[in-house]
Amino acid sequence: MRIAHTLSSALLRPNGIVRYINMVMAYQREQGHTTILVTDAEPTEQILADEIYWQGFENAARYQADIVNGVPHLQIDFNVIQNLRQVWHSVPACDFVIAHDLLSIRGAQDQRPGMFVQHESDILNGTRYSYMSDLWLQAHRRTVETTDWIIGEVVDRITPHAGRSMYAPVLFSRHALERSKTRPLLYIGDASERKGAREFMARARRLNLRPTVITHANDDVFRGAEVFEFGLQDQQAMFEVMATCRVAYIPSRSECLSIAVLECLQYMPVILDSQYAWTQYSRSTGVTLATGGDIDAKILWWQDPEHLYSTFPLDRWCINAERAWRTIEHEHVRSLLSA
Repeated sequence: MRIAHTLSSALLRPNGIVRYINMVMAYQREQGHTTILVTDAEPTEQILADEIYWQGFENAARYQADIVNGVPHLQIDFNVIQNLRQVWHSVPACDFVIAHDLLSIRGAQDQRPGMFVQHESDILNGTRYSYMSDLWLQAHRRTVETTDWIIGEVVDRITPHAGRSMYAPVLFSRHALERSKTRPLLYIGDASERKGAREFMARARRLNLRPTVITHANDDVFRGAEVFEFGLQDQQAMFEVMATCRVAYIPSRSECLSIAVLECLQYMPVILDSQYAWTQYSRSTGVTLATGGDIDAKILWWQDPEHLYSTFPLDRWCINAERAWRTIEHEHVRSLLSA
């Protein structure tokens, strides 16, 4: 099959969506499919597609997010949508289209119905941490409620769109590394309130543990920590650092399913703060859920080298994720045959 993924330039940047797309494309190529990316401007990140379609529209290159209280909030840009529609005119026929954001599904409106994958944590959890304007989030919700496309859920849950929803998890492959555990505590994420950076650093100081931080941009919040800045292209170097850590604590307040959690679970136990609703969707990966003082106790318990960690739950989760994508392919082929 020819499988097209489409993502607008507004979100084609260093983030979990790009990583998700590359992981799914790698699996689809292994299955013998041709993978295609459709976007509205030249990609600024490496996309592992067989074919990439875009056009250098001047107005797309000038895309600017609104700034609200110093934080960027993405707004609906109808020029981006129109440019995407024009790009689709040059794309050879595809068997299946997977849209990854609001602008890209709007831009693919003339294509046969495909799948609209839900990456926005605010849509899943009813929170307000994402960098989308209120209008964007409202339009996103309306699209989910009214589209005849399949709704791709990156977490396994019962949804109000059960008749149109399919489980579409990230396709994660474990990278085994054996390294000495020389670092007591790991945080991975940016310095934002949503990620819980300040809470993490305060806890590390209280426990008298020098933390290791993996981020894409250093910040004063991480003062006193051992900080590593990695881009999407630095995955192997990042794994080398992760493999030396005893335990990760990720106090994020809102995620869908965090790829960072899966990456950490390859090498160490991961503790999530169970007071936040999104953590319940991660139970099957093998994470440890705790809150309050229990978090301190869990972190300190894993400092004992005699306490052994197993990746069995993560391995089982990865197998089930691949089965989910095989189900998506089979259901799509069946729908084509019955059309």
